[in-house]
Amino acid sequence: MANKTTENYFADEDSYHGYAKRVILYRYLQKKFASYLQTNEKPSGKYAFTYFDSFAGEGRYGTKDLGGVPVDRSYGSPLIALHALYTIRKKVKQSKNCLFIFEEADKKRFKILRSNIKKYLKTYDDSDSDGDTDGTNSDDYTVYTKIKIKIIFSCTTFKDFDFASIQNHQPMISFVDPFGYSHTPMKEMQSLLGSRREILFNFMVQSLNRFLSVDKQTSNINKLMGDSKWIDDVPKNYKSLKVPEKMYELLKIYISKLEQFHRNQSLKTTRFSMRKGSASGTDKGFIYFLIFASEELKSIAQMKYAMNVAEEDDAEEGNEEMFFTDYNFDPENPKWYPITDIKEEARYILNNVPNHLHKCSFGELKEWILLYTPYQVHSKALRELEKEKYMEVTVPDDDIRSKKELPPYVGVNNNDIDIPGKKEHRYKNNWVIRFPNLLAARLAKINLS
Repeated sequence: MANKTTENYFADEDSYHGYAKRVILYRYLQKKFASYLQTNEKPSGKYAFTYFDSFAGEGRYGTKDLGGVPVDRSYGSPLIALHALYTIRKKVKQSKNCLFIFEEADKKRFKILRSNIKKYLKTYDDSDSDGDTDGTNSDDYTVYTKIKIKIIFSCTTFKDFDFASIQNHQPMISFVDPFGYSHTPMKEMQSLLGSRREILFNFMVQSLNRFLSVDKQTSNINKLMGDSKWIDDVPKNYKSLKVPEKMYELLKIYISKLEQFHRNQSLKTTRFSMRKGSASGTDKGFIYFLIFASEELKSIAQMKYAMNVAEEDDAEEGNEEMFFTDYNFDPENPKWYPITDIKEEARYILNNVPNHLHKCSFGELKEWILLYTPYQVHSKALRELEKEKYMEVTVPDDDIRSKKELPPYVGVNNNDIDIPGKKEHRYKNNWVIRFPNLLAARLAKINLS
C-alpha cells in the first residue's frame, strides 16, 4: 500500500491495523447500543445515548464497498457506528431517540462526510430524512420505525468543539482517533469523561516517542499530558531503553495523568496494543495503543471482550506483520506466540499478581485482571490455579459455592453485591482469594498439568 498523507488518507483502502481498530469499535458499539436501547434505566435527557466521533474524516475509505467480516473494510468510524446500530435495530421494542455527533475540522472532508452518511442511511429499512431543513448542521432520521437519530455535524477542531453543550449527556460514548498526539489536550479529553460517559482513544505513541525530544513540541506534549510535571515520571534510563520499552513507559505516564486529572478519582482504564514486527523474530514497537476509560468495571469487561475478538488472519502489511495485545514476544527465542491458552493465562496471573493482592477479595482480583492483564476474566484459568493449589478460595459462612464456581461477571464496582435471580449479576465479589507460597511457586518451574 502506498504511503498515505493527511490529504489523501481516505482516498483508498485503509491499513490492516486501522481496520482492526474499527472492528474493536464496532463490536463494542453493538453491545452498548443494544444495552442502551433496551434498558429501563433512564438517560439524563431525551436521548437514549449520545455517540461522539472526533476526527471523523470522510466516513469511509474510498468510494466502493470492499467486503469484510464482521463489517465492510471501507467503513470509517462514522459508518461503523451507524452500522452497529443498524444490526441491532430489531431488538428495540420501544421508540427511542439517539444522538450522533461527528466532528471533522477539514472542510473538504466534512462535506464528503455528510454525503457519505446520507448515502449510507438510504440503505436503512424504512428510513426517512428531513436532513438540514432548518439550514443548520443537523439532520434527523427515522430508522426502522422504532429508532430516531439526530445527527449533528461539527466542522470544528477538537479543541474548539463546544463540549459544554454535551456535558450533561448520559450515557455517552466517545471515539477519539487523531492523526497524531498534538490535537487532544488533556483538558478537552476530561470533558468527555464522567458518570456513564466513556471514551475510546487512539493514543499515537509512535509519533509521540519520535518527537519527544523536539523542543518545539514541548508545549503540545505538556497539553497532551495535562501539565509539565509528566517529565518527572520519565525513567532516568529512558534513553537507553529499547523502542518498545520507551513507548510503554509513555503509555503508563499518560494513563496515570488521565486518571489523576479525572474529577472524582474513580476512572478505570484498559488498553489494547498494535505492534509491528515479523514472524522471523523482530519487535519494532507499538504503532498505537487504544485506551478505553470508564467509571464502570462492567464496561471495561465489555471492551475487553470486543478487543479479544479482532481477527489475526492475514495480519500483514508489506513485509511486516501486525501483532495484537493477545500475542506476546519472546526476546530470548525470539518469536511471537498467542497467549490465549488457559494454562498460559493461569501462569500469567500467578507470575504477575501484585503483592497487595496475595490476599484479596474476588472482586479485587477480577478488577486487576481486567485492568492490568491482556485477559478477560476466565473461570477456567482461575480453577486451574485452584486445582493445582496455587490459589485458595474462602466462601463466607452465609454463602454457598456450587461445583467450584468462580463467576466471571462484574458490575460497576469491584464490591457490588449479587442481584438474586440473574446469572450475570452473580458476582461473589466478597469471596476471599489467597495465593499461598507465591514466591516459591514463581521460583519453581510452574507446572500446570
